[in-house]
Amino acid sequence: MKKQSLQFLYGAIAMMGLAACSDTNDVAGDDTQQEGYTTTIQVTAGNAAQAGTRALKLDANNNVLSEWKSGDKMFIYDIADNDNSNEANYSLVTMAANSSNKQKADFTGTVKTLSPMKTTDDLAFFYPGTAVEGEKTVEQVGPTPHHETDGGVDLKYHTSENPTNNKKYGIRSTISLDMKKQDGTLTTIDQKFDYNWGKAKPTEVVKNDNGQKIAKTKVTLDRKVAIWGMKFKVVNGPSSTGFIEDIDSVKINGLRSYDVLNLKDGNFVGTSDEKEYMITVANKDKSKIQLQNGYVWVAFLAENALTNFTLTVYTQSGVYTKSAAKLFNTGYDYRSTITRQEYYS
Repeated sequence: MKKQSLQFLYGAIAMMGLAACSDTNDVAGDDTQQEGYTTTIQVTAGNAAQAGTRALKLDANNNVLSEWKSGDKMFIYDIADNDNSNEANYSLVTMAANSSNKQKADFTGTVKTLSPMKTTDDLAFFYPGTAVEGEKTVEQVGPTPHHETDGGVDLKYHTSENPTNNKKYGIRSTISLDMKKQDGTLTTIDQKFDYNWGKAKPTEVVKNDNGQKIAKTKVTLDRKVAIWGMKFKVVNGPSSTGFIEDIDSVKINGLRSYDVLNLKDGNFVGTSDEKEYMITVANKDKSKIQLQNGYVWVAFLAENALTNFTLTVYTQSGVYTKSAAKLFNTGYDYRSTITRQEYYS
C-alpha cells in the first residue's frame, strides 16, 4: 500500500473587480457590486515529494501513481462567503500547462466571491473539479441538517434543496460525496472519486503595475479517500487460472460510500441517517467490467479501522460471495487477491 499526500503552490492570483450585475458594465478596483466579485486566478501547483494528484496510473508493482495532466480541474470556495452565496456552481480552475516532470502545473480560472478577496480569507480547495460537472458525484448541501419524522422515526440529514422553498442551495461550505456507483477503473476514480481537500489563506496581496491585485498562497491537499484494487480468484472454479476476468458487476457492502464533507475544516459531518455503505461496480451499458492489470478498482471513505465487508461478484458462470475484514486507512491505496474455495461432493 502507498500513502498519497499532496502539496500545491498557488501563486500569482490576479484579482480584478468585475461587475456581476451586467454583462457589459466593467468596474475597476474594489467598488461594491450587487452580486459579488469575480477574481481572475493564475495558479502554480507543485506536488509533494512522494506523490501527486492527477492522472492515476499503475507502476510495475501495481502501486497507484498520479501525475498532473492537461485539463485537470479543482474548485475553490471562499469560506468568507459564510454560506450566503447565491452562485449555483463552484468556481473552477483548470490546468493550462505542467512541467516536464509533471510535478508542477499552472492553473487559470476565476473565483466568484461575495466580497473582495483578502489575506484574512480562508480558501478551500477541492479536487477533482470534474466531480461537480456532468454526472455529479459532489454537490453542495445546506450546512444545517434537516429533521423529518417518518413513521414515528426522527430522521436527520443534509439536503441539496432548501426545505422552506424547495429551491437548490447556492454554493455552500458543505458538500455531499456520493461514491455508490462506480465502473471499476482508475480513470473514472481520477475524474469523479479521488477526493482531495485543502485550505489556505492568501499569504500576500499586492497590486501590480496595472492596478490588479495579486495574491500568493500555498496549500497542502489531503486525500480523503482510500483506493482499493481487487483481483478475484476461485479455487476449483471455471477459469483455468482461477482468476475471474469476465465480471458483469461487483457489489460491496460495508465500505462507506456516502457522506458530507465540511469544506471549512475537511471533517466529515454526515449524520448516521444519511451515511451509506454500499458500492455497486458496473457499466451502464451492462458490458463487462474493464480490468486494469487484472484488478477492479474502487475508491471509498475509509474508517481508519478494521472494517468488515462482503463482496459479491456477478459473472455469467456464477455468483461468488466472500465476507472478510481488512484495515483501511484514508490516503492509502491497496491491492488484494480475494480467494474463494469451491467444494464439490
